[in-house]
Amino acid sequence: MFCLVISYAVLLVAMTIILCRLIKGVDIMAWQDVLLLSVLNFVGSMIVGVVNGLMAVKIDTEFFLLFDEKPDLLWKIPMIAVFIFAGEAALIYFWQRYRVLLSERQKAFVEEQQVKAMKKRLEEAENFYGSIRRVRHEMKNHMANIQGLAGAGQYGEIEDYVRRMDETMQELEYKYVTGNPVTDVIINDKCRRAEKAGIRFEADFQYGGEIPVFDLGIILNNLLDNAIEACEKLEQREGFIRLMLKRKKQFLLLEVENSFDGAVPIRKGSLFPATTKQNVLPDIVTEHGIGLENVRDVAGRYFGGVNIKVKRDVFHVTVMLQQGNPDKIV
Repeated sequence: MFCLVISYAVLLVAMTIILCRLIKGVDIMAWQDVLLLSVLNFVGSMIVGVVNGLMAVKIDTEFFLLFDEKPDLLWKIPMIAVFIFAGEAALIYFWQRYRVLLSERQKAFVEEQQVKAMKKRLEEAENFYGSIRRVRHEMKNHMANIQGLAGAGQYGEIEDYVRRMDETMQELEYKYVTGNPVTDVIINDKCRRAEKAGIRFEADFQYGGEIPVFDLGIILNNLLDNAIEACEKLEQREGFIRLMLKRKKQFLLLEVENSFDGAVPIRKGSLFPATTKQNVLPDIVTEHGIGLENVRDVAGRYFGGVNIKVKRDVFHVTVMLQQGNPDKIV
């Protein structure tokens, strides 16, 4: 009996050590996951209950001891426990691997969408500058047409011609010139979208080349899309968005401040607010709700981070980035 107690104690310690090393981190689990991982625990509890019920049975005036008649159960029951434990450990391991693979799949999907968005912005920038080159090339023709109209005394036609030229030039004019075609397209595109929705948009942004424009474009796209989405929910549509880029020693501080309705829903398993946009894809692959986490991942490449402040109806996000190529930062 003493040897059995010692062996059971050693087995318990070994199982505890294995379980502690197997479980990595703390995840917030859905109730379906809890049920799945608890099935074998329920089975083991039922077996323990059955064994305890049969261990000592009173027959008339005598007690019948199960282990006296079946001594082989002394090692079979612990083996059953070991198998149940192994199944439980395997379930935990595969569940954790599933969560990791799901997270990686989501991030890969979002990065793919970001790449597509950046390619679209680059195409828009190329088309924009192509339009400018065409206008410059056609300017001589425009001047000749105006001179012809003036020579014919058709001053009303001249006024209408100049007005159409001015409309064309306004369409090709950028309100914000940031020093880089990609950031020019992103910021002015978001500005036009905001102003069409009646949202006041202000930007103080000058790109200096400290951070690769691709990574900076991902941050800008996510933050400005979230800000516009928040302002569009306001009933009075008197929202505002402010974009600022500051430099402090070797750090860049990208700040986006916007008005919102005051509701900050928190997504399970995340420190960041969740989006309220409806997703048209299955839950296993979704680009919604992890925009700020994607910004945090980009900031992490530059030893930075994301700070969020909420004051009444104003939402403020600050992204800190260390200047330079992340592969060269020591």
